[in-house]
Amino acid sequence: MRARRLWPWLGLAAWTGALVWLRTGWIENARFTQHCFTHGASVPCHVRSAAVWMTQGPVIWLSLGLALGLLLWRRASVAWLAAVSGVMAMVLYHAEPGAVAVLLGVLGLARCQVGAVAGAPRADH
Repeated sequence: MRARRLWPWLGLAAWTGALVWLRTGWIENARFTQHCFTHGASVPCHVRSAAVWMTQGPVIWLSLGLALGLLLWRRASVAWLAAVSGVMAMVLYHAEPGAVAVLLGVLGLARCQVGAVAGAPRADH
């Protein structure tokens, strides 16, 4: 039972590591950025542009929407999605709204797990 409670946290840590690699190793990589400025028609450059575009609005609204959704649906899955999308917003250039979503998501996930351990009915059915 204890290992089952660790999976959401390990997934969140792995997602954070992948996003940090995405930002530092791909989006901000000087050689790749220079390549995209000079040869902008390649498929990886279009994927990079789409990833940067996603950070300019949709990710912020998704993370804040899921964080506010925790007020309506107190489920571990919603809390985890709020934390994951908040980490994405934080790592990809929007720290303030992402931090709110991460905070609410992590607190919601911890609350669901503590309630399940204490014998309260699980919130994620």
